[in-house]
Amino acid sequence: MCASFSGAPGGPIIQAVNTAAVRPWPLQDERCRSLNRSAFHGLGWVTVLILASVAALTTVSVFLYRQQEPSLAFAEAVALALFSLVGLVASMTTRVVLYSDSLAITANLRRRTYSRTALDRVTWEGGVGVSLRLTSGEWIRLPDVGNSQSVSNSIRAWLKRTEGRN
Repeated sequence: MCASFSGAPGGPIIQAVNTAAVRPWPLQDERCRSLNRSAFHGLGWVTVLILASVAALTTVSVFLYRQQEPSLAFAEAVALALFSLVGLVASMTTRVVLYSDSLAITANLRRRTYSRTALDRVTWEGGVGVSLRLTSGEWIRLPDVGNSQSVSNSIRAWLKRTEGRN
């Protein structure tokens, strides 16, 4: 098992479970390295809302199929249900993870990883969300994973804490 057996709160079992939620099983060696990390996940209420739309659209599709032969309304309901299903997967996989030496952003079924040395600063504003500035001057907008001020402050503290390591 990838965990230290220190008597710290949140012990090794909690750490292993939390790590498993972020990293897939085949990357066990990388999971072992990444126990010292923070993760910000997508908004739970958005996921629930999308799940409800998938259920409702699937029910409508079945109802339309049983009431009449497949029609344009049936095809539209199936297409919307599939589109909602893709949105559900994207919502469930959206996250920002701070590792000891890098930051990983997973959004829109795409993962981007930035080394600590490539990051300059973080900022946030109401209505805009959290943005990172790279050392090259380019700005990157983070996906909405909760309270923007809290996420920004956590990333800012992580940047300060890891500043001297590189």
